[in-house]
Amino acid sequence: MPRLAAGLILVVALAAPSLAALQDDRITISGRVIDAATLRPLAGVAVHVVGHEIGARTDADGRFKLPPVPPGSFVITARLDGYRPADAPVTIVRGSPAPPLEFTLAPETLRLAESVSVTATREERETFDVPRSVSVVPETELLRTSPRTGAEALTRAPGVFVQKTNHGGGSPFVRGLVGNQVLVLVDGIRLNNSTFRYGPNQYLATVDPGTASRFEVLRGSGSVQYGSDALGGVIHVRNRDPLLSAGGVLPTIGATGRLMSQGMEQSIRLSLGAASARAAVAGNVAVRNFGDLVAGGDLGVESPSGYFETDVDVRGVVKTGRSTTMTFAYDHVYQDDVPRWDQVAQRGYARYAFDPQVRQFAFARLDQSRADSWLNGLTVTTAWVRSRERRERQRVGSSTLTTEQDTVNTYAVTAEARSAPLPGLTVVAGAEVYADEVDSWRVDDNASTGASVSMRGLFPGDAAARSAAGFGMASYRNGRFGADAGARYTWISVTASDPVFGDVDVSPGSWVGSGAAAFELAKGFSAYGSVSQGFRAPNLDDLSTLGLFDFGVEVPAGELQPERSLSMEIGAKYRGSRVAAALAVFRTNLSDLIDRRRVPAPPIELPFPGEDRYYQRVNVGEAYVRGIEGEAEWRIFPTTTLFGHVAYAFGQNTTANEPMRRIPPLNGLVGLRYDGAGGWWLQASVQAAALQDRLASGDRDDHRIPPGGTPGWQVFDVFAGVPVARRLMLSLGALNLFDQAYRTHGSGIDGYGRSAWVGIDAKF
Repeated sequence: MPRLAAGLILVVALAAPSLAALQDDRITISGRVIDAATLRPLAGVAVHVVGHEIGARTDADGRFKLPPVPPGSFVITARLDGYRPADAPVTIVRGSPAPPLEFTLAPETLRLAESVSVTATREERETFDVPRSVSVVPETELLRTSPRTGAEALTRAPGVFVQKTNHGGGSPFVRGLVGNQVLVLVDGIRLNNSTFRYGPNQYLATVDPGTASRFEVLRGSGSVQYGSDALGGVIHVRNRDPLLSAGGVLPTIGATGRLMSQGMEQSIRLSLGAASARAAVAGNVAVRNFGDLVAGGDLGVESPSGYFETDVDVRGVVKTGRSTTMTFAYDHVYQDDVPRWDQVAQRGYARYAFDPQVRQFAFARLDQSRADSWLNGLTVTTAWVRSRERRERQRVGSSTLTTEQDTVNTYAVTAEARSAPLPGLTVVAGAEVYADEVDSWRVDDNASTGASVSMRGLFPGDAAARSAAGFGMASYRNGRFGADAGARYTWISVTASDPVFGDVDVSPGSWVGSGAAAFELAKGFSAYGSVSQGFRAPNLDDLSTLGLFDFGVEVPAGELQPERSLSMEIGAKYRGSRVAAALAVFRTNLSDLIDRRRVPAPPIELPFPGEDRYYQRVNVGEAYVRGIEGEAEWRIFPTTTLFGHVAYAFGQNTTANEPMRRIPPLNGLVGLRYDGAGGWWLQASVQAAALQDRLASGDRDDHRIPPGGTPGWQVFDVFAGVPVARRLMLSLGALNLFDQAYRTHGSGIDGYGRSAWVGIDAKF
């Protein structure tokens, strides 16, 4: 697999010079982008030629230099989250240099109106023009709210409800689904692997939000775009890449820090980088200590819940040709002694922790853009992801410490081509290959006898998974009408040797398709509809798990069919000068749904003393989720914006004639944002959820859900920021000002009590 990936990138890299040689009559366009309010240069602005895969980003001095373009008339656009886009017409004459451009971007308080995403269609488009529901958490919002983890970065996103089993975890619900039914991508590479478990998991908390440029959420099936697991939606974390310099060598140095009251956080991050016109590199090191969570009301300190984390990332960009770049990245997240407070407080454990939890991620990516309508972009990526999760647990009064560890190495190669063969028509097509190799073990150490016993881990020791897929997507836009369509075929193989419960050898394949259309009924007002098929192939966690979960013991299933979905959505979007809004009504039909069912104890002795409840995964039948989501922003004054969103989902297991598990309650947020002169700002919001008392039988067995359901709650937060120097920002946050005791539905730990944090961000 690594040799194949290296070969593909080498072939494209060798071809790049010959392609560039055909472009000798092309002219380079350069310029600068500044902030209209402060007149300071803006870094990271996306500047590109409309209708072509030709673009660049401004450097730390706000300067840009586009790859050469052929003679002709073009429109150059400049975009940055939090600012209104600006366009400039340019005419390129053969043999004459292009005059430098200067863009002045004004701050945009209507974020919903100008958000841009790539996740829904695998190409950069304004979310208003996408005939689906998309949420974007831009970098400006991440800087203002300073989320602690990747999961907490989504707690304020429209249409997303975050459950937290522990303080070092967090699992987003999208349209009523969670865990391995929601796909998570990091820079286009799957974070989900073949061991991702049913129900909530903690893996998004291993994503450091301090290096992210944005979080994008496709609400609704994304299996055509990205394959298995994307039944409820797709969460895409896009990290910051270093910026090439438009002039000489530019060094960058930065530091951020955050302190939280009652000892709940002490964090520091140092960054260092350098950029020239052909290469740029940037690195970050973060040290983060999270103390025990202090909950609201009379709940107090929930100990043990704190942990220690270190994050390291390095990224580099090399311009290998006029229109060709190579990007390299390495991320390493190490979380030490991450406890499960609920297991200690409610389940009779003296110790229950992930110690450690580690994620490593590396990729090399080649991007080529061309002013050729039939092939205007090509991307080839090779990636490696390694996750290591070690769990330690010991019952109160027991002398036996059980240690389990699962290590998954994932290798990936992806290729994607983009074209615009006809006016208004764009096509994206590609192929993906993934391979998982799993190592799993368990050791029981008895402190009284000194005995140490090795045994089968959560998964068989030689477990593996493979997948290969091909996809194609087309988007068409003509005046007020737009349409998307796509199809994908995925083949997946899951194998494992298990002499006790039987070998696993499953290789399902799946075709899925999607279609969507939108029509602009009036200026700024459009209606849309979409239909999408989705699937989730049974993975190693479904087929071969042998181990404890929250309220019993799970034994291997052996044979399962893929889960399938049909998602339907109709909606409307409005974008005006002072108001922006979106409304969606959806229904997702699920078939061959995989769930746990209680089974008799196996006729063999298993190493789980004191446990008498055994479960196995089965295809339980059919279910559906229906609901409604809405979001809106109103610019009351030029500097003041009212914003909010609301979501409701109703899930029903029609086969069992009971509610689906863990369906979030009615929830939403309303807030007010003020952007003052000189860059200071103030933001206040109320976030709330209703009582959730529609419980499945599994919910009633779950110790994390109170009898009768999870009570409703309302939390009031305030955030503020003040620039204290040209490159120094002070930010503040006050959480849960009325100190309400609350818990998000299905969580194993409570929410923050009344608390405050202070952060500082310095760039030089």
